[in-house]
Amino acid sequence: MTVEKFSFKDKDEKTQLIISQILYKAFETKFTPILKKVSTAEALEIIKQTLLPTSGLLGREGSKIIGVAILSSKKAPSLNIDKSLIKKIGYIPYKYFKYVFHVETINDDQTIKIELLAINKNVRGKGFGSKLLTEIIKYSRQEKYKKILLDVVDTNPRAKMLYKRIGFKTTNKHYSGVLTKAFGYSYEEEMSLNINKKYKSIPI
Repeated sequence: MTVEKFSFKDKDEKTQLIISQILYKAFETKFTPILKKVSTAEALEIIKQTLLPTSGLLGREGSKIIGVAILSSKKAPSLNIDKSLIKKIGYIPYKYFKYVFHVETINDDQTIKIELLAINKNVRGKGFGSKLLTEIIKYSRQEKYKKILLDVVDTNPRAKMLYKRIGFKTTNKHYSGVLTKAFGYSYEEEMSLNINKKYKSIPI
């Protein structure tokens, strides 16, 4: 897999759609309750709108995009979940959207956050996720960041094991009872990796 830096708004319509599809399928349990009143095509357009200001890394196998990492920092905007979505999906789903995807401003110059990390479902289990995570760490070091943040839900133990294996540590847990259960999980963990220190290698 080759990895490249990208800005979502600079990609053509076809590439934007492919990125949106990969993320939609990877986070289907979160997206479905929020976007259940719209068609799949409309849902993908909403995701595209949400991703417009973002940037990150793309993983390719040949010319095919198989992995996406959306990254945010003080100088790289997060997801664009603004009030214009209320007309399309309703006020309550809009509030859920902001809550479930933890849109927040990072004010620390030395911190970068993995907002979304996804591998095409058709090629999972082949080490591409580990490879993309390795490249995120390399990129973060090159850009002089000292800390990487991410969130992981309790129903994704495989991802959590990977993060812990390379040195990510849980710094907080978010419980919301009925709300999060509606999205298919009980709680979400905030995890952090200090990349000043040598991190453990990831078996690819």
